[in-house]
Amino acid sequence: MMIARSPHRKSELMVALVKLVSTGGLAAATIRAIANEVGVTEGAVYRHFRSKEDLCWAAYKQIVEEMIHEKEKLAVKHMPVREKIREWVQLTYEYFDRDPQAFSYVLFSTGCVPESEQEITHAQGKLF
Repeated sequence: MMIARSPHRKSELMVALVKLVSTGGLAAATIRAIANEVGVTEGAVYRHFRSKEDLCWAAYKQIVEEMIHEKEKLAVKHMPVREKIREWVQLTYEYFDRDPQAFSYVLFSTGCVPESEQEITHAQGKLF
């Protein structure tokens, strides 16, 4: 019997990780807990990610890239600086309002960023 795979499984695993970390900290987000949250086996998690660290990094990167994408659009607009700053702050709060768990995850999970990828932690600041 073949088990149907969800085309969105990687995303589901990242969402589960973020949820578990936001409610119980990184220690609560075990591979077993993540798998249970999604309704898959632990092996299924490892089919998509080499390790918990790989999963943590993928979630962090996806969230930060979403935040950056919104602000890149703002950065190229021609408008007074004061208005641009006001919109920048508004975008930040809107992201938090849409997904407080993801926002908190990025804020408190900078330790999951591999040494070779540290540049992403400063990407929004450089864009600003």
